[in-house]
Amino acid sequence: MTCSFALYNDRIISSDEKLFGLDGFSELLFSERIRAVRNVFPFFTETLQLIQLKLRLFNCAFPPFIQHEGKELKRQMERLLVKNKLFKSALLTILFVRNKNEVSILISAELLEESEFLLNTKGLLTDVFAKTDKAISSLSSLSLGSQMLWNVANAHLADTGLDAFLLINSDEMIIESPGNMLLAFHGDKITTVSPAVAAFVDPAASYLPGLAAKCGFAFSVKDGFAEDELRDADELALFNSLYGFRWVLGFREKRYYNSKVRTLVVALNKMVTSQ
Repeated sequence: MTCSFALYNDRIISSDEKLFGLDGFSELLFSERIRAVRNVFPFFTETLQLIQLKLRLFNCAFPPFIQHEGKELKRQMERLLVKNKLFKSALLTILFVRNKNEVSILISAELLEESEFLLNTKGLLTDVFAKTDKAISSLSSLSLGSQMLWNVANAHLADTGLDAFLLINSDEMIIESPGNMLLAFHGDKITTVSPAVAAFVDPAASYLPGLAAKCGFAFSVKDGFAEDELRDADELALFNSLYGFRWVLGFREKRYYNSKVRTLVVALNKMVTSQ
């Protein structure tokens, strides 16, 4: 549920306040989402680095609010959380808009009831989205170069009985789910997919090897999964910095448990609490 107040640059506004005319969002550059857990942003530095990369791709100078390690951006997000009385957990969406020759931000907040990352109680049912593949390019590992395909895939979910699609690249290898990294567990090994073959890289991806090690797993990256590799896995999970780990109950006819994924959820929450 979107909250009552948003923030435009440094000004608190009502969420339903009109800011732009009909042509205003023709200058929308991109959006970024970030999770707050008890008013802490666990992956702020990594998200800021992605924001800076995307601004460079759009040939935009860094606006003041993301300079100095993003201190002003963080301050404004904290201010918005307090204004909306969000003290447990929230999702914030940041829109970056080109306004004349400057970049403006519009930040909205959404309440989350959970005060930590929780594993989904109902496992996800998945299958391969075969209507189109994901091209391998320099933008493929970013949400910026993936969002349209994600939208297309998600638009086909409604009539399938599935919870998520798994996407293939132009080499016909399974690489991700929309907005999520794909993790496969085989024994004491966790494997995900390299960004070099178009797989999405989440802002929190760099934490995965350390979390795996704390839970007794080896961590590796490969150039995609064949269907048989997923069927042979002990467990499957999706991962992103907004919701943490979500376990996959089924890939086609194969069914999985979630005991290994659970250990990673515990480690993730311990890491966030210690920050």
